[in-house]
Amino acid sequence: ITDLKGELWAMTAGWRKGYAENKVLRFEPAGQGGVCWNPLDEIRIGTDYEVGDVQNLATLIVDPDGKGLESHWQKTAQALLVGMILHVLYKAKKEGGAATLPAVDAMLADPTRKSKDLWQEMVDYQHTKNGNHAVVGSSARDMLDRPEEEAGSVLSTAKSYLSLYRDPVVAKNVSKSEFRIKQLMHHDQPVSLYVITQSNDKARLRPLVRVLVNMAIRLLVDKMEFENGRPKASYNHRLLMMLDEFPSLGKLEILQESLAFVAGYGIKCYLICQDINQLRSRETGYGHDETITSNCHVQNAYPPNRIETADHLSKLTGQTTVVKEQITTSGKRTSALMGQVSKTFQEVQRPLLTPDECLRMPGPKKNADGAITEPGDMVVYVAG
Repeated sequence: ITDLKGELWAMTAGWRKGYAENKVLRFEPAGQGGVCWNPLDEIRIGTDYEVGDVQNLATLIVDPDGKGLESHWQKTAQALLVGMILHVLYKAKKEGGAATLPAVDAMLADPTRKSKDLWQEMVDYQHTKNGNHAVVGSSARDMLDRPEEEAGSVLSTAKSYLSLYRDPVVAKNVSKSEFRIKQLMHHDQPVSLYVITQSNDKARLRPLVRVLVNMAIRLLVDKMEFENGRPKASYNHRLLMMLDEFPSLGKLEILQESLAFVAGYGIKCYLICQDINQLRSRETGYGHDETITSNCHVQNAYPPNRIETADHLSKLTGQTTVVKEQITTSGKRTSALMGQVSKTFQEVQRPLLTPDECLRMPGPKKNADGAITEPGDMVVYVAG
């Protein structure tokens, strides 16, 4: 549950814990008193999947808006972070200590040694019993082979994307893991996770929330088991991903692609946005060729404020046929009786809900304190 203001936690967490018997978790990266979660703990270190996991994580770090790796500096910073994260993971595993994103930033920005010494350490370090890790060594060798000016620009680009984790509050909240993503569906009791970002922290915390949502999909939509040719549930509890204002997270390609098949893994998504323009924005959304709405079985719409959204809802509603009565009269207008009166009936087509009618749907009624006393109208579209 993405909770922008913490009000969902205040209104529903107690009920979920007391009556629904959920294990309720509050993850507020820039706040106090919640649970901690370290993204690096989700990396399947020591397996064939470790490089892929780290590459996905590094891509999310250097692409906080979901626009893709467009520049040379983003691509090279991503390659550097892949090697750095793997180096930190293996070093913590061998020498002890915690492998965290703040630790990655601290190693890159260490003022007590030169960057070339770090690259040389990555080349010479014995990560495994077979010697140096190939990906770590290659990443460091790339930095050593670059001209000094280019290497400095790549390093500064990578450090700029890790600046969030210099905040001591955020660093503390990502220093360890008090829950794991797999537990959302595999714990003994149902789990409700509230991800809270206050409005003044929403923009800077976006990369971390994107990492959490992305990892949740990748780790929970992993392997499907079959029995007698039919899918077999390999989880203890189904999962509802309730993403409020989800376009504000930027474009999450994995979310758009996975909506078509996550239901087979016991996952449903409840996606909330302000209007169709927010979803289809080329700059911050999924563009006009988005497939989010194509994969939504049920779409709910409240009275819109923009004509573009009203026009979209009108088209979704479809057309209907109405009977139109037309009366024709003839004769002198000053006479007592008309000479001839004829009636014709025609079947004409019209939108079931016009854009104007959509805009004029009754909204909710509120009292003097702004609390809703009566709900407004809502249009529900169900596919099939």
